[in-house]
Amino acid sequence: MVADFLRDNGLMTVPTRWINPLQPPENHRMRLGKPADERRATRMPSEAALEALPKVFLMVTASADVLVSSITAILCAAPDRISEVLCLPADCEVRQKRGRADEDAYGLRRRPAKGATAMVKWIVPSMSCVVEAAVGKIRRLNDEAREIARWYEQNPAQVYLPAEMEYLRTKEWLSPDEMEGVVFAEPVSPELPVKWCTKNGIARQRRGRKAYMRFADLEAAVLRELPPGFPSVDKATGLKYGDALFVTQRNALDSSKPRFRCVIEPVKYSQIRIRLGAASANGNYSIFDHCGFYEPDGSSIHVNTHQFRHYLNTLAQAGGLSQLDIANCPVARMSGRTCTMVMKRPMPWLHVSGRLSPTTRACSVR
Repeated sequence: MVADFLRDNGLMTVPTRWINPLQPPENHRMRLGKPADERRATRMPSEAALEALPKVFLMVTASADVLVSSITAILCAAPDRISEVLCLPADCEVRQKRGRADEDAYGLRRRPAKGATAMVKWIVPSMSCVVEAAVGKIRRLNDEAREIARWYEQNPAQVYLPAEMEYLRTKEWLSPDEMEGVVFAEPVSPELPVKWCTKNGIARQRRGRKAYMRFADLEAAVLRELPPGFPSVDKATGLKYGDALFVTQRNALDSSKPRFRCVIEPVKYSQIRIRLGAASANGNYSIFDHCGFYEPDGSSIHVNTHQFRHYLNTLAQAGGLSQLDIANCPVARMSGRTCTMVMKRPMPWLHVSGRLSPTTRACSVR
C-alpha cells in the first residue's frame, strides 16, 4: 500500500511495483470454517480427558501415576511448557498478600538463568489449592531422592549408604546380601545382583557357595551411574539435583523394575508421555487406563503436555482477550492486573465448597 501510494502520487524517481518476497503459508486461507476448527481441535485435549483428569488426580496411588497426574494439574493451571515444569526447584512455592488483606496470592517461582531476574507464575485463585496439593505430592514423592542427591553433593567420592548400613564402609568384601542392600531399595531375585555386577565389570571372589565383591569396586560402579553433569540438573540456572523438584531414584517410576537405593536420575519427558497414553496401543497402560477412563468410543484417552497450553490460551481467546492480554494475563505470566475470563468450555478442576465441579463456566482471574 505504501509503495502504490508513492508511485501513484509521483513521489518515486523510478516508478516501481513492490512485491512481497515472503510468500504466505499454504494454509493461510484455512484459518476459518469447519476445516480450521477441526484442525485446531486436534491440538486440544478431548472432553473425555478434561473430565477424567481431576478424578484421576484424586484416585491414583502408584508413584508414577501420582507424579504424572500432579504434573497435569500444574499444566491445567498455567500454560507452561513441560520443560519449564520439569526444571522447577523444590522450594518453588510463593505466597504473598495481594489486594485485600485476607487474600493470599499463590505462585510458582522458577530459578532464572544467570543474569536474568527471577520469575513467578501466579496461579488463578480457583486453581491455587489444586496446584498446591500437586506440588506437595511431588515433593513428598521425591524427598528421598533429593536427600540422596544432597549427600552426593557433599560426599562426591563415596557411595550413599543409609544410617543402618554405614558400618559396611569398614569392610573390604561384601556378601551378596550386603551388596543387594546397598544397591537396591527392595528385595530382588538372586540373579539380578549377579547381572548388575557383570554389567558394571565388578569382579567377584567365590567363597564356598557365595561370591563376594570388594566394597571399593561396588562404590566406583555406583558413582559412575550418577547422571551426567551431576550435581547440576540445569546448567542455565545452576539448579542442583538436591534442590530440584523432579529428581527420583532410578526405576522409582517403573513398577516392573526394582528401585535403586543409591542411584538418582531426573524425571524425563518420555516417562510422562507414556503415562499420558502415548503407547496405550502397545500395551503400556496410562493413568487413564489404570483408573478405567476411556473415550466415548471405548478407545484409550491420549493427551500430550502441550495440549494443555493450547487449551488455556483458547479459553482466554474465547473470553475476548487479545494476544497481548494473554501474554500479560495471570494465567500465563501475571503482571498484577485484574481481568475476567468467561469460559466457553467447562473447567473441571474448579472447586466449589471443597467439591470438584465440572460445570463452572466463569472464573475471575486476578
